[in-house]
Amino acid sequence: MARELPKVIPVDINQRQAIGVKIPFDSPSVFTSTFTTKEQVKYNLINLILTDPGEKILNPTFGVGLRRYLFEPEIDQDILQDIIQTQINRNIPYVTLNNVTVQNDPDKNTSYVTIDYSLINSETDTLTFNFQ
Repeated sequence: MARELPKVIPVDINQRQAIGVKIPFDSPSVFTSTFTTKEQVKYNLINLILTDPGEKILNPTFGVGLRRYLFEPEIDQDILQDIIQTQINRNIPYVTLNNVTVQNDPDKNTSYVTIDYSLINSETDTLTFNFQ
């Protein structure tokens, strides 16, 4: 049975209390902490977008698996947006997906995937993934 996640955003009350961790884990210490909701949501989305379905133990449906589209001749923007929307609704319900844009640059063998999103409290942000 699936459980419904509440649409609640952590409140940034204490500026010195961490609410999450940044990815990738490349700091000299074990983890680098995040202290704002906006920053943590960004890293949650990066994790969701780059994780392949079946990669996360005990949650095989988690993840978009954006890397698997790298060698496709053309990335279908509508299908990708539907997959991302489904994953956000299931795993990060306090985020609203506004738009997904896919641009290909065949001269540089590069694909650009841009994700525009907003939080429930209407803060907006953009993520861009460049794949070469």
